[in-house]
Amino acid sequence: MRPANAKPSPFRREGLLRRTAPFLVAMAVSYAAIRLPAVKRDTSSLITAAALNLLMIGLVVVLPWQKLPRSADVVPPLLYMVVIALMRDGLGGAISAYSTLLILPVLWFAMYGTRGDLAIGVVGIGVLLSMPVLLIGDPQYTDEEWRRALLWVTVSGIVGLAVQDLVEQVRQRADALHTVSAAVGRRTREIETRSAICEAAKDNARADYAVLLEPDANARRLVATAATEAAVENTEVYLSDESAPAIRAYATAREQLEQNIEQSPLVGSNGTFAEVGSVLWHPVPGRESPMGVLAIGWVEPVKRIPDTLPPVMEALAAEAAGVIERTTLLLRLETVVKADNATGLPNERAWEEEVPRELSRARRQGTPLSVVLLDLGELELNSEGALDERDAQLLRATADRWRKELGPSDFLAHRDPPGRFAALFPDVGAEEAEAIALRLQALAPDEHDCAIAIATWNGIELPAALVDRAEAQIELGRAAARAD
Repeated sequence: MRPANAKPSPFRREGLLRRTAPFLVAMAVSYAAIRLPAVKRDTSSLITAAALNLLMIGLVVVLPWQKLPRSADVVPPLLYMVVIALMRDGLGGAISAYSTLLILPVLWFAMYGTRGDLAIGVVGIGVLLSMPVLLIGDPQYTDEEWRRALLWVTVSGIVGLAVQDLVEQVRQRADALHTVSAAVGRRTREIETRSAICEAAKDNARADYAVLLEPDANARRLVATAATEAAVENTEVYLSDESAPAIRAYATAREQLEQNIEQSPLVGSNGTFAEVGSVLWHPVPGRESPMGVLAIGWVEPVKRIPDTLPPVMEALAAEAAGVIERTTLLLRLETVVKADNATGLPNERAWEEEVPRELSRARRQGTPLSVVLLDLGELELNSEGALDERDAQLLRATADRWRKELGPSDFLAHRDPPGRFAALFPDVGAEEAEAIALRLQALAPDEHDCAIAIATWNGIELPAALVDRAEAQIELGRAAARAD
């Protein structure tokens, strides 16, 4: 009896004609070719071959293959090998062209059998080509048959393995597409689709975590947009960190496997690092540029990923790319909303979102964070409340000069009122922040007195308190200047 979880028989009724049709055509052609001229024709062998062929077809049609043991599936192809041997012997023996038909059972085993079935088929070819030399011998079967048998076994084995690998790849891709379709097909909201992609990746990899990372609105880092667990939902990686496997996967479009991790790159909502032994970073490629990274984490280190996982990951990455592409326009619109018209820098709204994010990272990693304010003083506005063209050009030129002085992880914004700039410097302490502020102050336009203020996070204050401390320095300085 075939186990319930076993692979279904290739001779089951469902789809049988579709699977066997090419082989039936080859059988029909081989019998039609009997009418062609032949050096020798042994009618009794041909009749026996035809009878055995009909018996084989009858067994395939009649027997309840799903109820038979898995080993029974090798019987029809092996019977057909005997049919070929009889037809070959009946039409010239060693010189017969019917040896070519031996490739049919090999192809059947490769397409519908296991590695063991294929090995049985290849050994069967060797036996069928060798036995006539031992049983019949010269002059019909010469010692040349040994060479023929050796080459047939070698070539049929190579062809069978190649076909079997291709069939397995196609099957894995089909299963992957089915998995993705089942996981995300009923989702309509983008966030639900992202979450479903993560869940499907985790389940197929037998992993403990999965998280989807995408570039943030400022294109400064990859941030988590969906995750399977809260323990990894705050994961982020700076795009400037080219040594990070996540960034290598993102930039090169090649997956990266970290097998034995000492410092976890996965971060939870409470700021703690998730326990993880191995992480697979799979790129989400776009049409013109990379779109993100799908990460899978295992608590225990893994030596190699499951063979069935790559096609699933490719299908999930393609689905993720479609989701990200559909939301790209919205992100671009959001970026425009968060951009300052006068300078092109992030505006007040973007600043208010970035400060808590950076402060959370500093708290989590135990690193310093400094805020630097640069104030050019009050600028005149026209009757419509906008800057005149001269002041707007001055702000753009100043912003361009200062932007060139910043590192990839630094953040510069133009806030309200016009002329007040603010910068965030991760991993920068008070002394270094002061040096940076003085360097930027020296690049300010000569026609404006640029006031500076520095505030370095004290380890406990909230984002608003950190910025207010710098704001207070600016206001006190301006008030003192007016009093003088």
